[in-house]
Amino acid sequence: MWNSYIQKKDDKIIQKYLKHLNELNNSCKIYIYGSGTFGRCFHNSVRYYRPDIKISGFIDTFNAGTLFDLPIIQVDEFNDHKEKVIICADQHHWNDMHDKLLENNIFNIYTNYFWDFDLYGVKDKNKFKTFEKYISAIADIFEDEKDITKWNLITNSMKNQHIELCLEYWRNINKAFDYGEYVSIKPGDVVINGGAAFGKESDFFLSKIQGQGRIFNFDPNISSSHYLDNKVINNLSSVLWKESSQVSFKMNGSRSMIVEANNDEQSVPSVSIDDFVKTESLNRLDLIKLDVEGAEPEVIGGGVESIRKFRPQIAVSIYHKLEQFFEIPLYLNEKLSDYRFHIEFYNPYCIDTILYAIPAKIESND
Repeated sequence: MWNSYIQKKDDKIIQKYLKHLNELNNSCKIYIYGSGTFGRCFHNSVRYYRPDIKISGFIDTFNAGTLFDLPIIQVDEFNDHKEKVIICADQHHWNDMHDKLLENNIFNIYTNYFWDFDLYGVKDKNKFKTFEKYISAIADIFEDEKDITKWNLITNSMKNQHIELCLEYWRNINKAFDYGEYVSIKPGDVVINGGAAFGKESDFFLSKIQGQGRIFNFDPNISSSHYLDNKVINNLSSVLWKESSQVSFKMNGSRSMIVEANNDEQSVPSVSIDDFVKTESLNRLDLIKLDVEGAEPEVIGGGVESIRKFRPQIAVSIYHKLEQFFEIPLYLNEKLSDYRFHIEFYNPYCIDTILYAIPAKIESND
């Protein structure tokens, strides 16, 4: 009977895709393959949009245990041949995960295309409609037709709540993460790097300033001994925020973030960009890079004085909450004059969508 779940083309098994949650039958049972960011997000979306569906548990290639009070079953131990399995992972892993299930004679498999573009935001069925009216206004801040095309792809995908359009674009472009495409760093520059522990951008910045200038890395996860022998890098365990104080911080690897006050989380020092610039007596600021898990608007708000004074280049993540795709471009466009804006996404789910704000003078010189 399991062969009824298999689609074939030229005698090869092909993947089936889940584009909409309404494709799942009422009150059906599913397993989610993937207990990382994509699996967690899919879990939260199902709980909100389709509470009738029973999530029986998670499957994972490596991990076991529990998540959201549900079991995580290692794939080699999984043997439920009846229920649907939804693959929820970065696209680079789809084929391996699909093949692993087939090896275990699991055939009722769907790869997830559904995405509501609201990684950490509060779920709201009407949220996109609230911001839809700003699509044209944001398109107008982009001068390059390529940026307008990408913005339209993102917002059309938001409206449809699936990644099909973005995936087709990404497969044709398949662009690697590269700050250097838009950001110009040179010897002597000063860089503020918010959210520095898990990316490779520090190495890129370091290669460009060539032993001159300063790089200030902010992240409680980062080791103070990393780059210890390099005098241009300062690793700081504080977080960037709208003000200098103490904040509750949830340590969770690359998903670590500022949260509402909670006795279960640790308290860490925060600092605003404006306060830091004054404390360090900086006489220049050439780049602000922010990937701070949803705190980007507050951090920018705490740095407006310095941004206006020094006119740095800005590379800011806007993908953590659906509203931030709209709010951050509108805010920066209002606060900045004579800047040029670009947008890039490095994943068909638009995770790692970066808004680049570059002073027109710098871009013209390049």
